[in-house]
Amino acid sequence: MSKLFQFALLTLALQPLPALAQIQTEYGFPIAETSAKDLPCHMVTNRGNTLDLTRLCSGSSRTVTRSAIPVAQRVPVQRKRLGYSGFEEQYDKLAKTYPEERVRNMLSSSRSYTESVCKRLEEGKSLEQIRTEDVEKLNQQQLSNLMNNVGKQNIEITLKVAPQYYCPEN
Repeated sequence: MSKLFQFALLTLALQPLPALAQIQTEYGFPIAETSAKDLPCHMVTNRGNTLDLTRLCSGSSRTVTRSAIPVAQRVPVQRKRLGYSGFEEQYDKLAKTYPEERVRNMLSSSRSYTESVCKRLEEGKSLEQIRTEDVEKLNQQQLSNLMNNVGKQNIEITLKVAPQYYCPEN
């Protein structure tokens, strides 16, 4: 290989990633920076992010403008809730992945705590607000390190699983 060719390859390799690599994604789709009304095919997530699903709807990776799709329909997506037993199954799957055996063996879901999470989500609180409140309450109790860790893991697992598998859709 010539020195010029090697230099050119090295220069290209050291270039910053293209702007496309900087785009935020959720579920593998780009989070749109434009409003939903400007996208012919989109979905709004529980977090309020608008996902650009144009490549999914058009079967192409190129961007399609609204005028290219004659009719757009708004179809509400509703998840079927698993009920408490389905929630417990998902909770247990996550709990079993916790590395520390003593903590893992003490983790168990609580219907009252799960329902309190759902109620606060319905009131408009974010998961982060609920996490902060509940960890503060936990820290105010005089618990051993082990029990404190169990409590924190219970909060984390419940906050991850409840909105997806138990709390009703808003």
